Amino acid sequence: MIAIIGVSEDDLLYFKAKLAITGTSLLGAGGGKVYLGRLFDQDVCLLATGESNLRSAVSSSALLSRYEPYLCFSIGPCYSFATSLRRGDLFIADRIYLAGVDFSRNRQAGYGQIPGEPPFFMGDSELSGKAKDACYLISPRYVQRGYLLSGDEFFDRPQGPQSIVDEHFSKEGGIRAYDTHTGGVAYACRQRGIPLVSLQVISYEIGKSEQRFQIARETLSAMPTLGRVITQLLSDGAE
Repeated sequence: MIAIIGVSEDDLLYFKAKLAITGTSLLGAGGGKVYLGRLFDQDVCLLATGESNLRSAVSSSALLSRYEPYLCFSIGPCYSFATSLRRGDLFIADRIYLAGVDFSRNRQAGYGQIPGEPPFFMGDSELSGKAKDACYLISPRYVQRGYLLSGDEFFDRPQGPQSIVDEHFSKEGGIRAYDTHTGGVAYACRQRGIPLVSLQVISYEIGKSEQRFQIARETLSAMPTLGRVITQLLSDGAE
């Protein structure tokens, strides 16, 4: 089975239209509604987690525990704080760093690191490469792979996420995008050893106020492209 995890129900519209829906299920305790179906002879489960890494971690963990998929796609909006990424671009996260997690004072872990876990979570490199190739074949949208910072705060100025990077991740390089959900999905996948492909659209260039109120519209407009990319990977037998 394949899991496709978005932020909102709008993120799932393309897949709900393409799937041969076989049923729905509630995860319980606010975990969300799961849609079950088949796509290119693959069993698929869909879930919208809502905002925040806490919610996405809880909901994703419940989904992965119940259905035990062998591959997970994280889709939805992310935000750019680098001039090299513009609204409408596609972004594939090779690494996911956590913001707002700090156990460094008691020396149990570095900033952004959950004790006992690695300093960052990783997307599946091979499948991410195939996804990037598929993006270029399917769409004229610009696509980049890079590092993602994921936290539980919405920023309206690029100095917000940039200051976190400068203070805590200056040696890493390549962190140019930010979101509020992928960190939780990545953590859930890590716990279950499930490969993750994070495929998102830049829906907002942080600091450009004229874009702020069209985040949902920009995300929705990109979902058919993300859907076709994932469909291409499944039709090619991604495993």
